Amino acid sequence: ARFLEGCPASENPIIDMVGKSGEELRVEVCSVCWPGDASLVVSIFKGVSSREMLLDSSGRSEQLYGILAETMPAGIMLCDGLGKPVYVNKQASNLTGYTIQELMRGVLICLSDDAQPMAIRDYALKRGDSGSNCETRFIRSDGRDMWVSLSWRAILGHDGALRLLHTLFTDITERKHAEQALRESEEKYKVIVENSRDMIMLTQPDGIISYLSPACAEVIGHDPEDLIGTSGGIWHPDDADFVLAALQKSLVG
Repeated sequence: ARFLEGCPASENPIIDMVGKSGEELRVEVCSVCWPGDASLVVSIFKGVSSREMLLDSSGRSEQLYGILAETMPAGIMLCDGLGKPVYVNKQASNLTGYTIQELMRGVLICLSDDAQPMAIRDYALKRGDSGSNCETRFIRSDGRDMWVSLSWRAILGHDGALRLLHTLFTDITERKHAEQALRESEEKYKVIVENSRDMIMLTQPDGIISYLSPACAEVIGHDPEDLIGTSGGIWHPDDADFVLAALQKSLVG
């Protein structure tokens, strides 16, 4: 319809044609209406070389990469073979608090006492190495520590030399703080249990003992290690059924 109205297409389509010998030929088509005669359409066919197709594909790939990189909830940085940043996405700026311009200038976001990120970068630049899920620390622009999960991938040229280093990081600070709080809670629980004069026992649903506190030796004369992993055998025969029934009842609330 655009052609018959005398208006060329905004983007010339690329189609496949068949040559005389049967080979497939890729061509770009430009069609316009003949001036003064809407019944005639002039079409110009231009052969598209492999190089032109590659450049077009490369341009589209870069456009797609840009869209993905700017919409991902992770920080992304690209460095050249010398370690100089050549691209930083907006989320990297949001996570670190530094502007994109500051990150592009190579501002140091690693903690001074944590050489791991720099060692990873230097090793990857030297060996063309890739890796993932490395947990390390960055420092934000406001001075606060930030735990990140770091992944990187080396992009090599045709000669095998490192062309780009793609680095992706996500903020795991809340998870690390939760893990630390859990460890501290478990340590407090362990101190209380192991210093209690009362015997404390953990059993599985089938009655197998999974833990006995050190007071076990004083209360019933058994070493905890001798009973852990067994059904005990510590209950008096007259009370064994009652104890097992009470355990089962506690499991169902």
